[in-house]
Amino acid sequence: VSLVAWWGGHVWGTVLVNLVGSFAIGAIVASASDTTWFESFGRPLLVIGVLGAFTTYSAFSLDTIHLYDAGRSLMALTYVVTTVAGCLLAAKAGMY
Repeated sequence: VSLVAWWGGHVWGTVLVNLVGSFAIGAIVASASDTTWFESFGRPLLVIGVLGAFTTYSAFSLDTIHLYDAGRSLMALTYVVTTVAGCLLAAKAGMY
């Protein structure tokens, strides 16, 4: 409970959505990247459109600024590192 309060509650939701979206992007790209349809239509539709809208980079950016402006710079840094490293690992995991 105290960890949720420390994170500000909604920040965990943003991290989770970005991790799931990154994993899904990795999985979709790995499973269909060698097809002509995917390169022509699937990538723009699924990766950029659907999953791009699902992930929340703008919310991540705004949350980070709000945390920093509220004097919670350590939490802001933790949030950035967790999101960036976690999403890179999730995308790579999705490719397997």
